[in-house]
Amino acid sequence: MFDVYILYLLCLFDYIVLCLKCMMLVSTTSLTPYPIVGMTKRKLILTCLLAAISWRPAGAVDLTVSNTSKDVSVTNSLPWAVAQINSQAQSSNTITFEGALDIELDNPLVLEYPVSFQTDAAGNPVRVTRTGNAIEPVLHLDGESIEISVPEQLTFELLQPENEGEMQLIGVVGSVENALHLGQVDGTVRVDSQSDETGAVLAVGSPKKLMVENIGETARIEASSAYGAAYGMVSLSGVDIKGNLDGTISVEGATEVIALGSDTIEGIVDPESVDNGVIIGGSINGNLIAISSGGDAFAIRAEGDLLIGDTDDSGTGNVTGSVTVEGVDDIEGCSSGGNLVMAGDYSAAMIVTGTGTPSAPVPVAMVASPDDTPSMAVGIGAKGYLTMGSMSGGSIAVTNADGNALGIGSMSGIT
Repeated sequence: MFDVYILYLLCLFDYIVLCLKCMMLVSTTSLTPYPIVGMTKRKLILTCLLAAISWRPAGAVDLTVSNTSKDVSVTNSLPWAVAQINSQAQSSNTITFEGALDIELDNPLVLEYPVSFQTDAAGNPVRVTRTGNAIEPVLHLDGESIEISVPEQLTFELLQPENEGEMQLIGVVGSVENALHLGQVDGTVRVDSQSDETGAVLAVGSPKKLMVENIGETARIEASSAYGAAYGMVSLSGVDIKGNLDGTISVEGATEVIALGSDTIEGIVDPESVDNGVIIGGSINGNLIAISSGGDAFAIRAEGDLLIGDTDDSGTGNVTGSVTVEGVDDIEGCSSGGNLVMAGDYSAAMIVTGTGTPSAPVPVAMVASPDDTPSMAVGIGAKGYLTMGSMSGGSIAVTNADGNALGIGSMSGIT
């Protein structure tokens, strides 16, 4: 940034000198025959000079947060830093946390411009928490093409204690008009509800497309609901992870749970808005955990196509981590409502378990009404075509105590 301003000052100096030379040239020229033209020249020169002085480069806003206050008027607090970024309207911004900070908020952080969050050189942990009965998220990205990066030491956390009423809890959410952009994610987003009346909980989600550059090895996306549905990273209009999924996505709930997917979100949106699928441009080297004590459970669920890797890039599309799924009705490891393509090698450890009956403490009223359709446990399945690379030492273990079990299957063919 310092270099940009040096260049700016040098250019400004040259510009002023040029303007002064032009003024000297005009002053030595007879303007009597053409007074209107002469006046136009003077105005043009003055306008250029003022423009040169008033111009500033489109720079970044670099702010430091060292105060744990929740008050937006307190300098160096997190709400203050977010307000500064929104007011200065720059396209590149950084918030650096100094020291080990535990920040408790009453209201959500609403970001209107991109931010790269950073922690200090000492690697001190930072936790940003909202607690209580409120539908607003911890972090709301409310603008066009906003992108944030979350470092390893940073945790966004939304907690709801017992008996706080029925509510949907969301950690990080995008706007209804624009896609949600996440850059490099190495930190933690955690949503936890212990209320016996809670609705769905969602760690990271967007009504529009959810786009992520990379999910690092230390990243953790966690959603837990003692009595309701739980979603880890879900979008209503498709998920696009450009790089690898190396971290952990873990969800536990009482009814439907989805670790990663493009699907409906119970009680939050109109199912008709669902579209598209899930794309992971790199490989899955991390861990996916989806456990439901009384309903459906999906590790990866794509309403449309599920594409893992690039068929033109031999280094992508590998699945080497672990997948653990446990539920009662539909229990699926990797499933697609369209085609499923796994371009690389499968060497993961997948365990899919249908328990047959709900486990305590799920109230009977919270469990989906049974029908005549038997439950289905599936390791890897697609309604469309299923294409996989080689299987090199991996495992897919599927069991179902009260229904059907399928390791790998497709309704349209397998390659």
